[in-house]
Amino acid sequence: MSADARYKQRLHTVSIAGVPGVALARRAARLAWARHGGRRSDRRVGHVFASFSPTGPPVWSPAAWIAGEITGHERVAFVEHLSAMCAGGAAAVGAAARWLASEPELDSVLVAAGDAVDDAVVDRWAFDSGVTLGDGAGAVVLSRQGPGHRIVCVRSGADVSLEAAQRGAPEIDFAAARPALPARIQDRLHEAIHRSAGDLSVATIIESHTRLLTDTIDAALAEANLDRADADFWALPFVGANAMQHGYLAPLGIDADRTSCALGLTTGHLGGADQLIALDWLEAGGRMQPGKIVALIGLGAGLSVSCAVMRW
Repeated sequence: MSADARYKQRLHTVSIAGVPGVALARRAARLAWARHGGRRSDRRVGHVFASFSPTGPPVWSPAAWIAGEITGHERVAFVEHLSAMCAGGAAAVGAAARWLASEPELDSVLVAAGDAVDDAVVDRWAFDSGVTLGDGAGAVVLSRQGPGHRIVCVRSGADVSLEAAQRGAPEIDFAAARPALPARIQDRLHEAIHRSAGDLSVATIIESHTRLLTDTIDAALAEANLDRADADFWALPFVGANAMQHGYLAPLGIDADRTSCALGLTTGHLGGADQLIALDWLEAGGRMQPGKIVALIGLGAGLSVSCAVMRW
């Protein structure tokens, strides 16, 4: 990472685990399940696992492994593995909420998100402008019974016109040999912009990002009869200081002290786990009181956005 990039990101530390993301997710899931009051009485349990990093052997279900290990094989009713990239945590919360709404016999859903960078595959230091990848995992249990925290609504949105910005190459040759690794996502973006002959630029990407982000969030808040001013806290992606200011704080019109950005500057971007880890940070720090509103925001490649609104 260049000195200029370090200055703009203002990162204090980056979390590097040295173990796979699925192993981190199992640890987080075990901690969350241990804190769930209904863990002994629940009879039917679902599990959603969100991850985009390598998860283990081919033709294998990491979600089934986590669920069986943590909740016990005999009561697992549903499992799902989401690959919503960095929107995974918020998207998984939304999937869990929909399961509970549509499956009356389901008692609870264990949600976990975990990613760890394989440095032979992805260059964590050249992931995206203003973003450095860390390793981490978070988990939460959604239940019909609980201490009072509620999912008020969930909304997702996508702008697939930006898919090429992450692809880089003009066409995908599925029969070709493995591309040069580790991948530098910044270089892919520059290649896509150069190849577009003016149709794609940093300005158009920022415009699309801002429009999709604000439209999705405003739709979610409106569904709950709220607006941005009503949100007491924003669990945002753990990006660097400059990207946070221009990509989130300014477009949303919010202050940094109402967000989890200070936490992110000590970890780096942890993929879909950002929002779930921010919730734990909130609870552990006593920052939220009953009735407060928290907006969980996940933004992933593609481009996709998920927003889950919680009432504490």
